[in-house]
Amino acid sequence: MKRLLFLLLIFTGVVACNSRKSSPKIDDKVYRIFADSLETAIKTGDVDFLKSHFDKNFLIDRICDSLDISSRKKKQNDYLFESYIDVEMDAFSAISGYGEYGLLRMLKNDDGKKALFRLRTPEGGINYHVFSLGSMGGRVGIRDVERFATGESCYENVAKNMQYFADDLPENIRAKFGCGDQAKAIDGYNAENKYEDAHNTYKYLSAECRNAKPMIISYLKTCTADSSAELAGTADDALRSHPKDPIIALNLIDCYYALERYDAILKCISIVDSTVQDPQLDYIRAN
Repeated sequence: MKRLLFLLLIFTGVVACNSRKSSPKIDDKVYRIFADSLETAIKTGDVDFLKSHFDKNFLIDRICDSLDISSRKKKQNDYLFESYIDVEMDAFSAISGYGEYGLLRMLKNDDGKKALFRLRTPEGGINYHVFSLGSMGGRVGIRDVERFATGESCYENVAKNMQYFADDLPENIRAKFGCGDQAKAIDGYNAENKYEDAHNTYKYLSAECRNAKPMIISYLKTCTADSSAELAGTADDALRSHPKDPIIALNLIDCYYALERYDAILKCISIVDSTVQDPQLDYIRAN
């Protein structure tokens, strides 16, 4: 009898674990309603909505698995890890002051949906955000967000902070995070108009760092801002190394405009439009 009860308890536990792992499938209409609510929240600066609907456990578990952070360290620093995500969401409080923001369309995703948003500034600039959405205990949760203007994702930025809790990171992962820090340094020099310092920082980077997307984007902004002799070569190298990347293509439009390379601008617009399918790009293309 005791053995039978023991087996029954094991069976019940297995069923309970399985039910926690498999969240109910969410209807497409529910995803669309959530995306509309997400648009309203960002337009009004309601970052609490983003934080309360962010599936922090999903992202933190994903990062812990990729960096091999132990469950003990995860549990000890759980609140700190969550705060890193909150900082990323706080950045959306300022979006409403930059221009028009709106949902363009829903995109397919392996395990959920993606919501594509466009930010259009009064000066004619464009940026896109892609929110990855999935089931969070039966309701829609945010799992990640990518920003076209910087080439970064919430996953990457949070992982940069969490790397210090990993026991022994592989060298290629450490190098990748180091490249991100150098890109931030160049961004800082750009903000202070210290373009010579930005060029010198870039000059001594490894080939791997130079080809990292955030680094390419940061240095393209340096070359465009000071109209340096490196601009044409840097832009062409970026397009050659990332020939179909919409994020790189979007960041090349200003570069080629400064170079008056309108043929290259049209090519970049087509690369971006193949992903976002934005009617606003037709207006830019016509100009």
